[in-house]
Amino acid sequence: MIKLRVDRYDIEARYVPALASSVPFLFFGYYFINGIDGAFWQSAFALTVGSVGLSTALYLIAVHFCRTLGKVIEERWFRNGLTFPTTAFLIDSDTNLTPNRKTEIRRKVKKQFNIDLGTATEGTDADRRLIHEAVGQIRKTFYRNNHLLQQRNIQFGLTRNLLAGSLVAITVSAAGLFLGSLTNNTTASAVAVTLLIAYLFLATASVLLLKFTARQYAYTLYDEFIAL
Repeated sequence: MIKLRVDRYDIEARYVPALASSVPFLFFGYYFINGIDGAFWQSAFALTVGSVGLSTALYLIAVHFCRTLGKVIEERWFRNGLTFPTTAFLIDSDTNLTPNRKTEIRRKVKKQFNIDLGTATEGTDADRRLIHEAVGQIRKTFYRNNHLLQQRNIQFGLTRNLLAGSLVAITVSAAGLFLGSLTNNTTASAVAVTLLIAYLFLATASVLLLKFTARQYAYTLYDEFIAL
């Protein structure tokens, strides 16, 4: 299904990371692709696009790719949600929430969704799956109608997709550095090194922030759930 409505999450968590990660593609096109039979590319562009259509299409592909790669990273990092903070917080050995708070959350989950989390406290995969299912029900309760939770979701999505976009940008920059060295293009090589350093820094920052934003989302989700 094609999504026609663009919301804050789309703009801040999807379009912004894709835009921030697009610079190496512009660099690659300017220094390398543009020099390959320029007349052909100009005529092809005029015949197939005539305006900004191709750029728009490529950008939307980049948005989708960054989001998809970001979801893959999230699933691998948090084991398909089994180690995501919203799940981990309700395990007995986790210290982010007090025992009384955990008990309060479990009681409300049982009352509202008829899901008993009283025995899902030891941290086994089966326990985590049950908690993860309960969290899904809690999230549905707040779907698009809680500003603070939406803000936390945007922050996490932005960080996740920025990490994915940075990895793509690092790959393209490394390819540019290789081609620059191969063709003895010192200017292109210097730009590629600068981009590599910048996106390595951005990727590192995203990695450090990913767990932080996930934890902030979990705190907010449970605070808002209890406040209902």
